[in-house]
Amino acid sequence: MRASRSDGVVLVAAPAAASGLSLPAIGAAGPTGLAICLLLAVLTVTWALRLGPGLQVVAALTVLAGASWSIHGIAELRADPLALRRGSIASTATITGDPRSTLGGFAATALVLGHPVELRSRVPLQQGAILAVTGRLSPVAPPKPGAFDRRAWLAQQGIHEILAVDRQRQVGRRGGLQGASDAVRRSARQVLVGDGSDQSAQIVAGVVLGATGGLSDRTIERFRASGLAHLLAVSGGNVAILVGSLLAIAWLVRLPLVAAHAAAIGIVPGYALVVGTGPSVVRATVAGLLASFAWISRSPRDHWYILALGATAVQVLDPYAAIGPGFQLSFAAVWAIYAVSPRIRRFLEGRPCPGFLREPIAPRSPARSSPHRSRGGTSGARRSSPACPRTCSLCRPSRPCSGSGSGLSRSCRSRPARRPCWLRARGRSAPSCS
Repeated sequence: MRASRSDGVVLVAAPAAASGLSLPAIGAAGPTGLAICLLLAVLTVTWALRLGPGLQVVAALTVLAGASWSIHGIAELRADPLALRRGSIASTATITGDPRSTLGGFAATALVLGHPVELRSRVPLQQGAILAVTGRLSPVAPPKPGAFDRRAWLAQQGIHEILAVDRQRQVGRRGGLQGASDAVRRSARQVLVGDGSDQSAQIVAGVVLGATGGLSDRTIERFRASGLAHLLAVSGGNVAILVGSLLAIAWLVRLPLVAAHAAAIGIVPGYALVVGTGPSVVRATVAGLLASFAWISRSPRDHWYILALGATAVQVLDPYAAIGPGFQLSFAAVWAIYAVSPRIRRFLEGRPCPGFLREPIAPRSPARSSPHRSRGGTSGARRSSPACPRTCSLCRPSRPCSGSGSGLSRSCRSRPARRPCWLRARGRSAPSCS
């Protein structure tokens, strides 16, 4: 009973925290945001009413904690402590963002006096470099009528000033974990690009590392016109390829999968540090880590919980993430796969649709690897295909399954039931194999 109660608390806390973290940013987005915020609050309350009294208290406290964290983060980003220092300035600046080329030179996000600014220089910049600079600190210019509001976009990152550099001199590099990620990023870019300015090599660096600073405006516009600009942004697909490569290498050299998953747990966060913490990268990193932990510990995986935990991690790092198109498109696509693809797959069962076409039509969902609701509306064992494996994935590895195309064997169905982790929060059980 104690394990079930602790599992329920953890499973309730993740979606409640994600909901609470998103409310302040969505509510501050105008009338439409307030309507969406009200709808989200109603859905959260409806979901919480299905829980027990103790878990309802946990959900309420977690929502309040998430909203408080987000309100505090938004207040810090809106603050402008450098407003009193505008004008001529001489200070040190640490380049924290990926430098990019502009019409007048180069630009990058930097920390000046401990606060972020957009640094503009006539000479090339390097991420992680610490510079002694002299220049002029001025506010971000307001947008032109009908143009993109760059000032509001920078303000969501805590940037309210632009530092136009007159003279600069490198005095060092940042250290610690960020310094190590800078060194790995420089080495990887040196391998991919070399010391030349070939655009094809710069494109490879953009696809692998998300480094688009070396691409010309003409190349970027061509990618946008062709609809392929998303290839220049690191996404969850990069993380999936990395994990899949590790598992494939382990299979080729006959290493145990435990070693491959342990390596993924160490390598995936490092890759996310090197390429940046975008919404899709954080979501894929959280999903990969939880899947590897679940495989090593042989515990059940719930895909909705993984999605909620990924949304929580993204919004903890960026309180404005919920109103960003990257966050919305990334999580909406995954939600659609989780919610729609099982229904499409069940619809295609028993119909004249070749098996090799079912997966492209209904994208593969992690729900297939965990107990889920059957056609009758109750949670039960999944149906097996006519080519049933010798060992059922819902049974213990050492217990052979004699199931055929009609489902699991009678001996499997008669074994004690294990409740899926998502249903344990509701105190219900499911007749699945243990």
